[in-house]
Amino acid sequence: MSKANSTLQIAVKLAEKHGYHHITREMIADKAVIATGTVSLHLGTMAQMRKSIVRHAVRTANKPIMAQAILARDPYVMRKVPKAQREDILARMA
Repeated sequence: MSKANSTLQIAVKLAEKHGYHHITREMIADKAVIATGTVSLHLGTMAQMRKSIVRHAVRTANKPIMAQAILARDPYVMRKVPKAQREDILARMA
């Protein structure tokens, strides 16, 4: 697994627990035991990081993060996940 992918995996785990809009570079860096600059190198800006987390969630069917993205009306998840599936995810998370 690449270091960038490993950093993304850590970001995903933190997003599941804290919400993908609430995680910080510092949180990721602390968990990954790397510098915050390395987090930026691997994941880009905070907006790029959030996009990566949501796209990863859709690819892997990560329902907790998908539910967060649906509630935030994230354009990617709204476009890629059919309405019936979005409704099912939200119903199961309630």
